[in-house]
Amino acid sequence: MSHSALATIILSAGKGSRMKTDLPKVLHQVAQRPMVMHLMDATATLNPEKMVAIVGHKAQEVSNCIKAEYPTCLFAEQKEQLGTGHAALMAEEALKNFTGDVLILNGDVPLITADLLQKIYTEHKTQNNSLTLTSAIAEDPTGLGRIIRDAEGNITKNVEQKDCSAEQALVKEANVGIYIVSSDYLFDLIKQTGNNNAAGEYYITDIIGLAIEKGLKVGSYTVDDPKPYLGVNTPLQLAENERIYQMRKREMMLLSGVRMKAPESVYFAYDTKVGAGTYLGANIHFNAGVSIGENAYIEGDSYFTDSNIANQAMVKAFSHVEGAKIATGATVGPFARVRPGSDFAENTKVGSFVETKKATLAQGASVAHLSYLGDATIGAKTNIGGGTITCNYDGVNKHQTIIEDNVFIGSNNALVAPICIKEGATTAAGSALTEDVPAQSLAFGRARQTNKIQPAKTVKEA
Repeated sequence: MSHSALATIILSAGKGSRMKTDLPKVLHQVAQRPMVMHLMDATATLNPEKMVAIVGHKAQEVSNCIKAEYPTCLFAEQKEQLGTGHAALMAEEALKNFTGDVLILNGDVPLITADLLQKIYTEHKTQNNSLTLTSAIAEDPTGLGRIIRDAEGNITKNVEQKDCSAEQALVKEANVGIYIVSSDYLFDLIKQTGNNNAAGEYYITDIIGLAIEKGLKVGSYTVDDPKPYLGVNTPLQLAENERIYQMRKREMMLLSGVRMKAPESVYFAYDTKVGAGTYLGANIHFNAGVSIGENAYIEGDSYFTDSNIANQAMVKAFSHVEGAKIATGATVGPFARVRPGSDFAENTKVGSFVETKKATLAQGASVAHLSYLGDATIGAKTNIGGGTITCNYDGVNKHQTIIEDNVFIGSNNALVAPICIKEGATTAAGSALTEDVPAQSLAFGRARQTNKIQPAKTVKEA
């Protein structure tokens, strides 16, 4: 009984009625990621030979979510919700040719880590167990199954809360719900479980007692605190899982050298990366896909998603950055809105109340304030005056504005695309330009000023 192969079963069929929404329970998010995907990520680190997800409520929606990142995952449908034992049994066909150990997890426990699973698996292999369960000593185990041991400390069975006697209800050791079972016995044990219990369900936990009756070696791995591993059944529990996840992530960031003014106000996504020496102000929100380099400076009250911010870049307060690349030494904000497709080279400046969309700024380019650059390419060391707008949309199609190197765009310009401002050109303040501007030229696109003498004003007496 020393198989080296591993398979995983993730139980993801539940509707989650107490979540008060039609969204499948396992697709509710913690740190910008569906709960079931946290489990997929953690189990994938063990390099399982097979991964099986049990789906039920809105099965296609759940399977599509998983397949997008784990295309080799197998799926089995639990059409009737008859309990955790019945759910695990649905994986029998998918694992019919598998020989090894099977890790069974619930899909609503996003705080389970790869490190924990590795420790449980190591314990299982070291002890040469046929079945290893995970338990915790809970100060208040209400609602949890109890691990019952004999006088020598050997596990004798698991008893669910609803079926506990008064004496069993006093037991503090609770079942966390993570199992590793030899494939030699798993499905035979499940088939022997019954539903003669208070819930009328087939419990996966019943295989513990059955395994012991058969003389199989049953062991346990004990975690310090059961709270992170008890699953999410209500919006309140989802919020608590988010709180714990963020607490862990903040601690990890601080220990890696990230400086934070008010750690409790910074919210990370599951994949946020921040380099050592970077400063994060208060009230910062990271959505998925954000990477920040070393020694960057990020002021507070800012929002980021799907963006790459390089070493020593600065994003000032109240900025919104989405789908952007910000290079070394670039400065953004305050009050900037950087939309998808924006790409700022080294030492560029995008200042206050500037909005960009699909705009590329070459090295040293500057747009200091109060401007909109959409579908635009801005050359090196070009200066964009305040109030400039690239008029990129004609009501049907989007058009490009190209501004080459060392151009000076005067304040309050309207650049009607498609248009190209050639290298070294200057445009006068207040211009509306509809034609290309040659290199080294000065372009005016405004009416000539006319001054007229006004009649003298008379002041009426009160």
